[in-house]
Amino acid sequence: MSTPSFPVLVTDPLHGAGIEKLRSQPSIVVREQVRPTEEDLLALLPEMDAWIVRSGTRVKAHHLAAATRLKVVARAGVGVDNVAVEAATRCGVLVMNAPDANAITTAELAVAHMLSLSRHLVQGDRMVRSGDWNRKALVGSEVSGKTLGVLGLGRIGRHVARRGLGLEMRVLGYDPFVTADALGGLDIELADLSEVLELSDYLTLHVPLNERTRGMLDAEAFGRMRRGIRLINCARGPLIDEAALLAALEDGTVAAAALDVFQEEPPPTDHPLLRLPQVVCTPHLGASTEEASRKVALAVAQQVTAFLLRGEVANAVNLPALGADASAEVAPYLTLCRRAGSFLSQIVDWPLKAVRAEYRGEVAELPLAPMTLSFLQGLLQPVLDRPVNMINARVLAADRGCEVEERRSSGPRDFQSLVRFEAQTATGVRSVGVTLFGHRMPRIVLLDDARMEIIPEGDLVVLRNQDRPGVIGRLGTLLGEKKINIGNMNVSPPAADGLCHAVLGVSAPLPEALVAELARLEEIRDVRVVSLA
Repeated sequence: MSTPSFPVLVTDPLHGAGIEKLRSQPSIVVREQVRPTEEDLLALLPEMDAWIVRSGTRVKAHHLAAATRLKVVARAGVGVDNVAVEAATRCGVLVMNAPDANAITTAELAVAHMLSLSRHLVQGDRMVRSGDWNRKALVGSEVSGKTLGVLGLGRIGRHVARRGLGLEMRVLGYDPFVTADALGGLDIELADLSEVLELSDYLTLHVPLNERTRGMLDAEAFGRMRRGIRLINCARGPLIDEAALLAALEDGTVAAAALDVFQEEPPPTDHPLLRLPQVVCTPHLGASTEEASRKVALAVAQQVTAFLLRGEVANAVNLPALGADASAEVAPYLTLCRRAGSFLSQIVDWPLKAVRAEYRGEVAELPLAPMTLSFLQGLLQPVLDRPVNMINARVLAADRGCEVEERRSSGPRDFQSLVRFEAQTATGVRSVGVTLFGHRMPRIVLLDDARMEIIPEGDLVVLRNQDRPGVIGRLGTLLGEKKINIGNMNVSPPAADGLCHAVLGVSAPLPEALVAELARLEEIRDVRVVSLA
C-alpha cells in the first residue's frame, strides 16, 4: 500500500528551518511559490492539502472555493486578518496561527519605540547627520515613574507590561476578556478603557483586529487622553483612525507616535503622518528578528505536520480550543456524539427547525462546543453532498435555518454521563440519548425517551410498531428470505399509545423494496434504515 502524500503550498518567505521541518516528513510535499500571480495561485490551490502564509498573502474567499481539497490554512504569525476566516469556516478549512513565536519580538519592538519616543533617538540621529548639534531641542523624559497603558493583555501585551514594570513604570491594562487571576501575579492595574486613556503617559496597542476593535482609537478616544501622551502601535494599523491621530498630533494632544503598522501598507509616500517629525515609522517590523522568524516557521511547520499526519489541532482560530487534559477526556465523546447525530439524521423527517443538545452528569463538566459540533457533523453529513466537519458544521446548520441550542442540566442522573439530542421538525420531535459504558463502550440508551441499549454501529433497522405477538417473527422471516441476518435486537416497553420501539442490528443494508414491504405490515407504523458504517 502506498503512503499518502500531503502537498503543502508556501506563498510567503518562510525561514529555512520551517521548510526543512516540513520536508523531514516523507509524506509532506512542499511547494514553495513565493508571491505567485493570481493565475498561478488558482492553478496550484486545487492540488493542495495545506497552505502556509505570512502577512504578504491575502487568502480570499474565491481562493478557498477553488482549493477543493484544502484542509488547513496556517498563518505563520499572530494575526489572521489577511485570511478570510469566515469563508474558510464555511468551506470546512481549519485556520491556525502561531501566536507565541512572535510575542517577545513584538513586545521588545514596542518597548524600543517607547524609549525612542522618550529620548528623541530618531530625531537626534537626523540632526547629527545634518550637522546640527542642538541638544537643547531634544530634551527628553524618563519613563521611570510614568504610567504605561496597555490595551490588550494577551501574550504580547503581558510581555510589554512585564518590561514596563521592570522599568519601574505604573502599568494600567485594559482587556475585557482577562481577569486579575489570569495575569499570573503581574502587578498590572486592570482598568476600563476610559481610565487607561485618561491616566496614561504612554499608550501601546496589543489587541486583535476585528469589528469591535477597528478604529477603537478615534476622535472621541483621543479627546479623552491626557495631553502630551505618547502612542505606540505595533499591532494593526486599522485599530487607529489615522485622520483622528493626525489631528491629535497637530493640536498637541498626542506628543509623539511610533507606528509600525498602517491602515494601508506600505503607506503612500504623501501620507500626512509621514511628514510630521514627531512621528516615528517602521515598516511592520514586529516579527522581524532572526529568532522570531525561525521560531514561527518551526511552530507552523510542526502544527501543519501534526494536523495532516495525526489530526492534532493546535492554535486553531475557527475551532474550539481544548487543553491536553480536556482533549483526552472529550475524545471518546466526539465519536459518540457524531454517531448519535448520524442516527438521528436518518430517523427524522427533514428539514429541521431546531436541535438541542443537553449534557447531564460528568460529561456536563467538559467543554460542550466540540461535542455539539461533532453531533452536528454527524447530523448533517447524511443529507449533504459536501464534506461536513467540526469547522463548518454550525455554519451549515444555520444556512438551513436550523437553530442550535446546547445546555448543561442538573436533572436526574440515571447514568454517570448522559447526552440527549433532540431534533424538532415540521412533523414533531425525535430524540436520542447516548452514554459511554466504562468510558469506552458507546451506547444509545434513550430513543424518544424510551429506554433502550443500542450499539451505534453498522446497519440498523429502526421501527415503531404495535405491541402484538408475532411481529418480530414476521420481520425475521422477511429479512431471512433476503439472506439478511439479525445480529442483535432491542425492543422497548410499549408507550401509552400502545407503540414500542424496535431496533435491529442487521448484516447488510436493506433493499428499498424490502423496506417498502416492511412498511406495509399492519403492525408497523414507521420504519427507517440507518447506516453507521
